[in-house]
Amino acid sequence: MAMLYNIAMARSNSGRIVLEIDPSEKRDLYEALEEEGLTLKDWFLKQARSLLAQRAQPSLFNPVQGKGRRGKPENQEK
Repeated sequence: MAMLYNIAMARSNSGRIVLEIDPSEKRDLYEALEEEGLTLKDWFLKQARSLLAQRAQPSLFNPVQGKGRRGKPENQEK
């Protein structure tokens, strides 16, 4: 399910997030969420919290992208 569009979206200080996806992908998403017993908001918040938690505590097994073994940028490691 490729739902990504490279469109600059407006950002505001409100608590709302607005995005556009293909209508057929929207139907598929809502169908899958219904089968899982989730609302779009519940699913989104779960995914967002998981992403933020991963970023706050990097894994030892997945080094930060763009860093070499010694924590230096890869192009300066030698």
